[in-house]
Amino acid sequence: MWLPQEQGVPAQLDEPTSPREVDVRGRTGWEVQFTDQSINRTGRIVTYAIDAETGVALSRSTPGLALELSDPLIDEPFDPALFTWTGPTRDEEDLANAGQREYEAKMQALSQMPAAQVTWTPGKIQARPIDGDPRTGALNLQVMPNYQDFTLRQWVTELGEPAGELSTRTPLMHRATVGPWTYEIRSHTPIDTGDCERIIASIVPADLPSTPADQIREAIDLEAAEQADAKLTRMLGTGRRLADYLGGDGGVSLLIRTDFSDDAKWREAAAAAMAPGEGENSDFSADLTCIDNPENNGLSIPDLIERIGDHPPYYVFIADHTTITDPEHPILAVDTGPEDFGSTRGQTVRVIPSQMWSVENNLSISNMDFDEFVESAGPDGVYRGF
Repeated sequence: MWLPQEQGVPAQLDEPTSPREVDVRGRTGWEVQFTDQSINRTGRIVTYAIDAETGVALSRSTPGLALELSDPLIDEPFDPALFTWTGPTRDEEDLANAGQREYEAKMQALSQMPAAQVTWTPGKIQARPIDGDPRTGALNLQVMPNYQDFTLRQWVTELGEPAGELSTRTPLMHRATVGPWTYEIRSHTPIDTGDCERIIASIVPADLPSTPADQIREAIDLEAAEQADAKLTRMLGTGRRLADYLGGDGGVSLLIRTDFSDDAKWREAAAAAMAPGEGENSDFSADLTCIDNPENNGLSIPDLIERIGDHPPYYVFIADHTTITDPEHPILAVDTGPEDFGSTRGQTVRVIPSQMWSVENNLSISNMDFDEFVESAGPDGVYRGF
């Protein structure tokens, strides 16, 4: 039984010396020494002491590091109580969250997929002498092939490039379409075009999926729609209580549903309000905490202001009857800040969902005053952008 190797490059040990008897913490053992020939450790002496009775390694030492086995219990029965747990327990299923289970299932499926085989990669070969005789020309070389790591992506061209993969953050070196497949090479270390072309030319392609492309695309689109719907359901905050979000430091922007006549229109309006901006504003979105609870049905602005009192939040957004029924779904923004700070409590302006990112982002960091959006609204009291 050998002790675990050190982290990093495994040791490459030559023939051991003859054993000599030693004593390690009161146990008789046999000591042998090796010379480590691995890279960067050439000539380092590694010493093991092997227990004379059991064959277990009692010690291992290298320059600057020594490990010894102390007070081993050999062939003695363990007390069964040592393996008895009396604390709280939970089922194994509870230990892994849904995301981890999904990841493990995906990796299991990937391991069983037919994969493209790369049969050539660019590399350099280094060699260094480890022994020989200059007089005779005899020479022993340690040959070390050095290959460059890179990421090879492949997809069925007809189905299109997979979106949202972390590997796309790695710089793109080359892309080519060969038959039904598109291949892409990505690497943090530059690879010249000629080598990239040779890599792709060397690929033995994998078998195509047995399912027709149109059926695969339909299944992917359905799965994406289901995931988006599930995400929106989580974001809508069904069952959240408004009282739990009043007061405090005012660090949330509330979207309160006060009309429960049409669930589909509510979901449509809320999703549009939380969607990223368009064009050059696509990096911005309204960070809304939705309150979807029937106890707020018909909640009026005076009642809401009374419930808020003098504490945050200093503005709220409401999805009321007009929001649900109007084709533009304009959301009602309400100024609930203290009048001592220049706010006009109860002042309102409606905001079309596509401009919610602008209003929420600026109000949340006090970059703009509520009045500025009121003044920029149209004659109908709806803010549609500056």
